[in-house]
Amino acid sequence: MEVRLHSRNLTLSPPMQTYLDKKVARLERLLNGLRVLSALLEVTYEDTRQADRRYRAEVTLDINGRVLRAEERAGTLESAVDAVVDTIDRRVASYRAFLHRGEVGGKAARGPTPPEPLPATPPTTAQPLPLELPTGRHLVRIKRFPMKPMTLEEAALQMEALGHQFFLFQNTDTGRWSVLYRRENGDYGLIEAEPM
Repeated sequence: MEVRLHSRNLTLSPPMQTYLDKKVARLERLLNGLRVLSALLEVTYEDTRQADRRYRAEVTLDINGRVLRAEERAGTLESAVDAVVDTIDRRVASYRAFLHRGEVGGKAARGPTPPEPLPATPPTTAQPLPLELPTGRHLVRIKRFPMKPMTLEEAALQMEALGHQFFLFQNTDTGRWSVLYRRENGDYGLIEAEPM
């Protein structure tokens, strides 16, 4: 699997390109033996007031239908890339351990079942974004993605792999839509939708 490299708002010098090529090679070694559908390392310069957060590095991996993602910011491009590669290394190691344990009744070893095709959604004629809400704040982004039902354990693993603070999923054990979230002490909380 070849890791694609994408840069935004910065020009890579030959020494920096060589440095990034070494990091890409490390990522490719890290992914050896996994069924990787896509891999992307994206580096970006953002002109922010915080000098220690101007460079952003993000790695997004699609491993057999499971998305692993890491993002880090730093004052130098090298620091951001080093940090993001270390973070994704830990997430891939966690994913490998999950596969090795064969959790979730052996489903992990077989990989996720392919998602059923979703019906084509008709184009909406909703108001263009940003949309002002009654709270005075604006809705500036809408994300849509296919979701397959999963167990609580799979949802926790997916949330950790994405590096998010919450994760919406349909619980296969209860059939309910649930939100798994990280509490301030690091433990998890679960919100389950109840029919009215």
